[in-house]
Amino acid sequence: FATVGLVTQIEGGAFGVEGNKASAEPVRVGKGVLVGDRIWVERASVLRITDTQGGRITVAGPAAVEFMKRDRSQVSVKIFKGSVKFNASEHQPIHFENAFLSGTVKGEGALWASDNKAQVLGLAGEVQTWHPHLEKAVVKVHPGFFAESAMALKYLQPRKPVRANTQQFQEFLSRFD
Repeated sequence: FATVGLVTQIEGGAFGVEGNKASAEPVRVGKGVLVGDRIWVERASVLRITDTQGGRITVAGPAAVEFMKRDRSQVSVKIFKGSVKFNASEHQPIHFENAFLSGTVKGEGALWASDNKAQVLGLAGEVQTWHPHLEKAVVKVHPGFFAESAMALKYLQPRKPVRANTQQFQEFLSRFD
């Protein structure tokens, strides 16, 4: 198993299942995160991971995520539900996947996902998203804009990004405080 990163901060509760095990254990600061690990973050809790390239991944609960590597070095996070903020290292983008949206972050971005909807917010640098089945239909999400995709939408690709107003922006980011 390849190492994805290291848990650097926990506020509240989180538990995880290592890729090759069946039982969950509490996640603690200093724990290594490996490819295949699944982590659940409890309501009103926050977990921070520093990846092997120096990027940071913040998971705000309630959330469920799985850590993977897309290739030999690129971190990939599969988000089942919850809020995840990405701060990629200068030379290594972070990839994300969800049932409605996939994408890459070269800079800083965030994703929120529920059972039937997902939203991506651009914070800094380059954030790109697409539907998992339409990888060539890339939508660029500039800082201060968000794009969303949902079961109820007529088309697979994410909606054209719209500017987040101050309240939406603050509400989205408050999950990570």
